[in-house]
Amino acid sequence: RRQLSALWTPQLLTLAAAVFLTRLGQGLMSGVSTNFFVDTLGLSGRQVLWMTSVREVPGLLLVFLAAAICHLPLAWRAAGSLLVMGLGFGLYAIVHSYAALLAMVVLASVGFHNWGPSEGALALGMAGKEQSGRVLGGLASMGALASIVGIGLVAALSAILPLRLFYAAGGLVIALAGLVVLRVPRTVGASRGAAVPRIVVRRKYWLYYVLTFFEGCRTQVFGAFGTLVLVEYYDLRVGQISI
Repeated sequence: RRQLSALWTPQLLTLAAAVFLTRLGQGLMSGVSTNFFVDTLGLSGRQVLWMTSVREVPGLLLVFLAAAICHLPLAWRAAGSLLVMGLGFGLYAIVHSYAALLAMVVLASVGFHNWGPSEGALALGMAGKEQSGRVLGGLASMGALASIVGIGLVAALSAILPLRLFYAAGGLVIALAGLVVLRVPRTVGASRGAAVPRIVVRRKYWLYYVLTFFEGCRTQVFGAFGTLVLVEYYDLRVGQISI
C-alpha cells in the first residue's frame, strides 16, 4: 500500500481523473453515435462512411500540428485538446445539416487525435522509467472502467432521453476533463538539456509503425462499418448497440 501511494502522486491522480472523465464522456457518445447519425440526422450509409473518412484527416495531419505547438507546455496542449474535443462533440447536439456535422467532426477530431499522445506523454513525464508500464496500465484500466460506465448509462437511459442530450453531456464532461488537466504543473514533460526534435521517425521502429497502421484500419472497419450494418440493416436500437 505504501508503494502504491508513493507511485500515485497527486499529479498522477489529477491525470487519472482527467482520463476517467474523458473516457466517460466518450462512452456517453459512442453508445449512441451510429443511431444518432442514422435515426436522428437521417444520414445514409454512404454519408456516415464519408464522415468517418473526414474525421481521420486531422489524425493524418497530427504530426504537423504537434510540431507546430510543441513549444507550448505539455499540460497546456493536453488541456487545449480536451477543450477543443469537448466543444466539437458538444456541438453535435445542435447540428441539423450534414455540412455542420462535418465541421464539428473535424473540430472534435483535432482535439481527439492530439489528446491521445499528450495523455501518454504526461503520464511518462510524471512516472519514473521503472514504473511507467504500471502507470500506463493503470490509466488504461481506469479509462476502460469509465467507458463501461458511460456506455452503461446509455443502455439504461437511451429509451427515455433524446440522443442529442448524450452528446451535450459527453462534450461537457470532456471539457471538464480539460479544466482538470490545467491543474497539472506546466513543467511536467518539459525537455531538459538539448532541444527535442519536432518530428522523430526512426527506421528501427518500422514494425511498430506498420502495426499501428493496421490497428487503425481494424478500428475503423469495425467501429464505423460494423455498427452501421447493425443499425441500418438489422435495425438495432441504442440499448442493444450499447449493451
